[in-house]
Amino acid sequence: MKNVGVTYGGRSIDQELLSLKTPERLLKWRGNVEGSPDANHYSSYIGVLLKYPCWKHMGFVDFSDVSPELVTGLSVVEDYFHGDWWTEEDVRRVERESPDRLRLGQWNTIEATIRVNAQRMDRSKPDCRFHWHDELRAGIIFGAMLEKWDKVAHICSAVDAYTSPEYSAGTVVEEYYKWYLCIAGRLSNEWTDGMDQLMSGVRKCRQKRLRECVTAWEAAVAADQAAFNKTFPITIKSYVKKVDDPSKFEWVALDETVIGLIANKNGLSLPEMSEELKAPVMTRESLGLT
Repeated sequence: MKNVGVTYGGRSIDQELLSLKTPERLLKWRGNVEGSPDANHYSSYIGVLLKYPCWKHMGFVDFSDVSPELVTGLSVVEDYFHGDWWTEEDVRRVERESPDRLRLGQWNTIEATIRVNAQRMDRSKPDCRFHWHDELRAGIIFGAMLEKWDKVAHICSAVDAYTSPEYSAGTVVEEYYKWYLCIAGRLSNEWTDGMDQLMSGVRKCRQKRLRECVTAWEAAVAADQAAFNKTFPITIKSYVKKVDDPSKFEWVALDETVIGLIANKNGLSLPEMSEELKAPVMTRESLGLT
């Protein structure tokens, strides 16, 4: 296991942790949520599919090929943002045709599923709490790893400058979500209205780590190799020191992974870095896709 002993945020990867990372666990989690037209299950399914490339990259499980999960993940995220799976009509259809897919129980009733779906997905409602960030970021990674940038653009077109930041109870600064709206805007090439205002606020964010990420991303977007070589390692250094970071998922730095993939798209290469700094950044090479 290539990353045993590596420490991020004061916690090291050890054999006890690795013993919990098994294909059987993934299959069980996947079986609990796959195919369910429940918004919570849909998001969980995307997260489970993202574990496959992350675990392969980190050396937790020796998957020979995670391309099928990337393809499935890309399709599921695209449907998450642009499909009708969450509507009452579609949920009722599943109830008639494949009721087992609903995973109904004492507390998870058909009425509750329809209500929660509307609360999370119906953006025509002023009180909608649209969950978009984790799903969007996963979709960018799935598509970029497969070099399906047209699909990434389609996914990113589902949000714009007026999409509300997610509620995080203060655990994540609002500017972080606004930055991802700008990432989506750049990748979709469908809107610029409001981006300058968003970026003005993001650049002034009090959180140094976010400002560092934004600076590296801007170098990647500008295809400036010299600036990228200087700024990208800085973001990873701050990542490995931080105990709780919104970039962290299964020990992978997802924000830096997104930045790196965008840099590659624009013809840049990752700078020379130590093994410690390279370890959390997932790449096409680390997944055996090149």
